[in-house]
Amino acid sequence: NDSVPSFPAGFNLDNILAVAAIDRADKLASFSNFGRNSVHLGAPGVQIFSTSSRSDNAYTALDGTSMATPHVAGAAALLLARYPDASVLELRQRLLTTVAPTPALATTTLSGGRLDAAAALRALDDAGDPLDRLDDHPGHLVVEGGFQRGDVGERQEAHVAVAGRVLVAVAPGHA
Repeated sequence: NDSVPSFPAGFNLDNILAVAAIDRADKLASFSNFGRNSVHLGAPGVQIFSTSSRSDNAYTALDGTSMATPHVAGAAALLLARYPDASVLELRQRLLTTVAPTPALATTTLSGGRLDAAAALRALDDAGDPLDRLDDHPGHLVVEGGFQRGDVGERQEAHVAVAGRVLVAVAPGHA
């Protein structure tokens, strides 16, 4: 993403988090977005058990940054449930400063790590107190990743609002 921007991740805005896909061994997926200056953190995105459009009760294992992005959006939603007055910048800071350091992401993402939702929920402020005195600043946090449809490699774009405050933007990814 540093050399060939993907949008909205390519915008240099404080309310955007770009997500890389990693596998079960914490390795960067071959298809994933990456960029030391443009991709913020990694999350599981290989062989993710998900619903399928084949029928109302079909499931399949899928790969993609579109499988990684919902992990980050879900963590942001959990944080908003715990800290409903959190600003977008506070959510972003908490998600990025509590990643689990991951060697494969050390030089391929800004944070150098993968999402750690439990650590984000346990994070303390500089005084050692739980970060539960957060200010209320309205806004949206955009969590971005690429989407590859099924086996055909078709790229699509989707936008989903979660809890009225978190916007998940899934857009084409580039290496």
